[in-house]
Amino acid sequence: MKSILYKILILGLITTAVWSCKKEENQTVTNVSPAGTLAASATALSLTQANQTKPALTLSFPAPTVTGYVVPVANTLQFDLKGKNFSAAREIVVSTTSYTPTVSEFNTMLLALGGVIGTSTQVEVRLKS
Repeated sequence: MKSILYKILILGLITTAVWSCKKEENQTVTNVSPAGTLAASATALSLTQANQTKPALTLSFPAPTVTGYVVPVANTLQFDLKGKNFSAAREIVVSTTSYTPTVSEFNTMLLALGGVIGTSTQVEVRLKS
């Protein structure tokens, strides 16, 4: 009878000890604000061969604000011809808050997207962070 009483008492103490343990965990929290609005320095470009080393345009955007646990934010600019819904977009990773391609770089990208030489083409640009 004493052994059953001791077993119940020990089982009760173990149950109480396990039940009273409280698991405390540190949760890492970070808040990243939206990147903001992408702005272009020009909306109509003259991409002639004579200007191939000059800047075509400047695309800029505000840097996102990171609070709490600081994580790096990678920004990518996506380019595609208008109406293609970025189905075959060209991506360019930028490490600053602006991107300034030369006329030659922009022409090469347009040709890779399917643009035609000597034809006016509309291009859509979006920012992915």
